Amino acid sequence: MQDREKIEHIFIDIRSKRNDLSYRFIKRLFDIVASISALLLLTPVFLILIIAIKISSPRENVRA
Repeated sequence: MQDREKIEHIFIDIRSKRNDLSYRFIKRLFDIVASISALLLLTPVFLILIIAIKISSPRENVRA
């Protein structure tokens, strides 16, 4: 029964920390840094895909 009480105590601690201002700030900061990092890492991949699509797709004569 003690193991269950320990687990419940851990969950209660986590719930109380979610409302803590410093926890929310750190989480928000991590979200922003992770998003920017992902964009920077994926930008070259997106550029390569754009170039590959442009090269492989046939060009049509478009009249203006």
